[in-house]
Amino acid sequence: MGVFQRHSKETLFKPNMYLRLCVLLLAVSPLISADLLDSEHLRQFVLQFHNDLRAKEGASDMIKLAWSKQLATEANKWAHKCMFDHQRKGRGENLAFDSNAGTIKDLIRSEMQSWFDEKRDFYRSASSCGSSCHYTQMVWANTTHVGCSAINCPSLQAFGRSVSNAKYLVCFYYPRGNIGNNIYTPGRSCSKCPANFGRCSKGLCNGGHSGDVAAMDPCPDLNKNCKMWADMGECNNNPNYMRTNCRKSCRSC
Repeated sequence: MGVFQRHSKETLFKPNMYLRLCVLLLAVSPLISADLLDSEHLRQFVLQFHNDLRAKEGASDMIKLAWSKQLATEANKWAHKCMFDHQRKGRGENLAFDSNAGTIKDLIRSEMQSWFDEKRDFYRSASSCGSSCHYTQMVWANTTHVGCSAINCPSLQAFGRSVSNAKYLVCFYYPRGNIGNNIYTPGRSCSKCPANFGRCSKGLCNGGHSGDVAAMDPCPDLNKNCKMWADMGECNNNPNYMRTNCRKSCRSC
């Protein structure tokens, strides 16, 4: 705006003014949906936020999360669709959006805290995570990696309507949680760390995380028991569940 005002008397009626404005808009518009988690500081903020909350759970087997570039890349690709919906392809997923003014760090802090605050509605004896699935994924003990993306969507599709200028946060996790109901084992920190995660780091089981998550399997089994169930004939006996959750073992892809 300052440039336009500064040169308005000289260039307002010049024939190439429209062209210049178009070029300017074309140069700026790709930034609208740029990845907002574009700094190491913000990525570390997301990671530390998760690990700080995990360390406070009073778990004996809680693994320290590591940042995954692979998961962040997948989350970024999904976020760019600007659809508030789950991908459902084998990753753990937490999503949030906000159309209010504020920085991306404000969004990250408030939305991740709201995920964690679902703890008040969680019952360990329940057969599913119910309305607390964001919380349980954040503190799922054997999840080792997280990767997130945040996008400024000019138009986000959510709940059957379009939301203008929404900041969209997508976090993917590996291995995914919310399978069964044993989110972690209560007890003294690091007293029951899994194999290869025996070092204790600020109350969390730490194995060093040498390596990233593998690229997503295009035909995953979503339950560790899929092969056993397939061998028992469940692909035919229980086709609706098996062909959705055990596609590889049922050879349906």
